Amino acid sequence: MIICFVRYNDEILLLKRSDKVWTYKGKWNVVAGYLDEIKPLREKALEELREKPKIKLDFEHTEARWVKKEDLSKYDAVPNLMEGAKRVLK
Repeated sequence: MIICFVRYNDEILLLKRSDKVWTYKGKWNVVAGYLDEIKPLREKALEELREKPKIKLDFEHTEARWVKKEDLSKYDAVPNLMEGAKRVLK
């Protein structure tokens, strides 16, 4: 699995998972996807980001929000999102 923290003007993009996805229904997450084929991580990350250039939601997500890093903990997020944010967001 690959997880991308998209940051713009000191805010992070959060997406609320729909009830149509397999796991973590209704939880908030960042842009993420599975490595379903062998390819470089950079290429897969760019592929995931290209799927949402204008934050166009599909069946996977019901809502999108830009939030401050310090407000991430206020959201009912997927497991380990905060730990990942602490590692990569400075």
